[in-house]
Amino acid sequence: LQAGGSFGELGLLYSAPRAATVLALEDCRLFRVDKLSFDALLAAEAQRCLQKKCRLLQCIQFLEHLDAKGVKELSELMTPRVYREGETVVQKGESSDFYVVADGQLRSSITTYSIGDYFGERSMVTGEPAPATITATRDTMVFWIEANYFAEVLVTIGDRILQDQDLRQLSSLPCLKGQDLTSFMPLKEKT
Repeated sequence: LQAGGSFGELGLLYSAPRAATVLALEDCRLFRVDKLSFDALLAAEAQRCLQKKCRLLQCIQFLEHLDAKGVKELSELMTPRVYREGETVVQKGESSDFYVVADGQLRSSITTYSIGDYFGERSMVTGEPAPATITATRDTMVFWIEANYFAEVLVTIGDRILQDQDLRQLSSLPCLKGQDLTSFMPLKEKT
């Protein structure tokens, strides 16, 4: 190992005994992280990530009626995915899962997506394929929820998802920018 090298990470991650003995071939200075500190760092990072996911979800209009427990449960289903510049996230015509942009930027022929933007919700409700290919315009991280996991939530908010997307499309029209569009789209009453 040279400067910048590391060892012992498997022991920290899996609480496994050391697999080898490490001897210094010359005088060196090391930084050591004990198991207790490592676990505390991991727990703090997991909590920070969970809070970020919850904040992103709370900004999504069709999820505004979910209570804190529902938002937390949904955030626990979110998996981070990283896409490099030029990589395809969703291919036009394929089924789509739900994505929230956590960092970076994506583009389709329809729109640009940046932090806090989301897509895939309409496809999950209607079963329609993705209307456009979405590609990373720079290195981007999204939080992803597989459609099957989102299904239980969709039962109660499917109409809200469709209404929210319709409002987003209307608000992109130049003649309606800045107007309150909620009066145009009343929610369907459940029967």
